[in-house]
Amino acid sequence: MKKIFLFSIFCFLFSVFTKASPPDTLRYFDGSFKSLKRESVRLKQPYALLFGASWCAPCHALQRDVLNSDVIASFANSHFLIKYVDLESFEGLEVNNEFKINQLPTMLFFDPSGKKIDDIVGLVEINQMYKRMRINSGIPISRVYETFSNDTITEE
Repeated sequence: MKKIFLFSIFCFLFSVFTKASPPDTLRYFDGSFKSLKRESVRLKQPYALLFGASWCAPCHALQRDVLNSDVIASFANSHFLIKYVDLESFEGLEVNNEFKINQLPTMLFFDPSGKKIDDIVGLVEINQMYKRMRINSGIPISRVYETFSNDTITEE
């Protein structure tokens, strides 16, 4: 009886301590485009605009398969403010008047002062997105091509 009790305690503790942590998901900035720019200046953090639409299959694939991967979501959440711009919404149309996006998905990167520093047009692979995010994050260029700590990203 004592062995069964000890075994059940062991199984319980093993299951508690070996549970995988929930995967990261990309957090989108919830405010307006103007408030995103103000928050970026306040935090001294670069920001990105992700342009998409509900009918855009590559947009859904980019969000599901690339941006919500553990590596990309974790990196983006800690280095960027990211706003999803729905081109079917009123605000999306207003924002697009400034940038004239004509291909989806498109991701524009900005430094904290609002200067556009890069763009990604179309569906890209995780490795390419990760490298571009590292380059645009403000990490010193000597560290841009270091591999990610869990080795899920490889050099090309």
